[in-house]
Amino acid sequence: MKKVAIVGAGPSGMLAGIKIKESLGDKVNVVIYEKKDRVGKKILASGNGRCNLSNTDLDMSYYNNAFVNNIIKEINSTNLRCYFQDLGLITMPDSSGRIYPITDMASTVLDILLRKISELQIEVKTNTLVTNIYKENDKYILTTNNELHPFDIVILATGGKSSSYLGSNGEGYALAKELGAKITPLKPGLVGLKTTKDSIKGLNGIRQKVNLKLFNDKDECIFTENGEVQFKEDGISGIVVMNASRVIERTNEDYKLYLDLLPSLTKDDIQIFFDMHVELALAECLEGILPKMMAKLIMEKAKSFKKAINLIKNYPIEITGDYGFDRSQVTLGGVSLDCINRNLNLKNHKNVYICGELLDIDGKCGGYNLHFAFASGIYVAKRIIEGMKNA
Repeated sequence: MKKVAIVGAGPSGMLAGIKIKESLGDKVNVVIYEKKDRVGKKILASGNGRCNLSNTDLDMSYYNNAFVNNIIKEINSTNLRCYFQDLGLITMPDSSGRIYPITDMASTVLDILLRKISELQIEVKTNTLVTNIYKENDKYILTTNNELHPFDIVILATGGKSSSYLGSNGEGYALAKELGAKITPLKPGLVGLKTTKDSIKGLNGIRQKVNLKLFNDKDECIFTENGEVQFKEDGISGIVVMNASRVIERTNEDYKLYLDLLPSLTKDDIQIFFDMHVELALAECLEGILPKMMAKLIMEKAKSFKKAINLIKNYPIEITGDYGFDRSQVTLGGVSLDCINRNLNLKNHKNVYICGELLDIDGKCGGYNLHFAFASGIYVAKRIIEGMKNA
């Protein structure tokens, strides 16, 4: 009987364990290690508690590296939905293509996974941190609580550094490094951005549909997207901001960020509106098209109708930083893809596999990261199953 250790009971680890045990049964002993007191905390928090597990539009360009192509082609959103249906879960896309459980509850997804794990009698060790891993002869030795555990195959699925209060704080990178893997620089991704106070004075609590644009130091647009911005006391957030943060964290150039505060109106549209109300002062006109405090801020900065229109369509936001790993949804960087074969095993350790956020792969908001986590877990499981059946 082969022994398989899975380090991390998140989406990748749980689905990998289920797939392996489902296929190989008594030929394999699967043990899942989880350092937290219970499994799947990130699943419960995903999609604002609804679990946005995939997207009908799985365009490869939404990821940072074409390495995902083989995985996403083999396990696309339809395949993943079918697999969950086989487990007993119905999923549905919303009007934007984001796929959720039909219950709209992340707990449903976790319950289905835990039910299957129990049914297959997969051993899950919670409150158990794997602190060390090394190879001895043909076995991999895992250290937990000063105890040594030999395994034939190891899957590292610990997650990255994002939202450490829900799971991993990056210890998986140390385990991968012990086996010779290179780790690319780690940065928070899909994270809110801190700004100067002057940029967002008085806007705390306002939500505004905008067009966000990033320009590099050559004045070339390097990112643009429509979406809702949430103004905070010291920064901005929202899906469009989080997607922009992936670009900002990776650029080595100076950049400028602008918001079109009324993307549904052109400059001419706004001018016509102003001309229709010549009896009103600028402040009164602005209050007819913008939230009151936003209108006040534009008034303070513009002083004239012409400048107000320019500010509304190109409002500059000065970024000072981000909210860090604990408030990010994903980690940028990770185990270098140069160390990984197409099967997602380490090149220098054929029986050690890496999946999920631990890899240097990330996607935009909308279910892309959770899809990759689930898909890479299934993908790794299929490679292990094939290897054992062909042995």
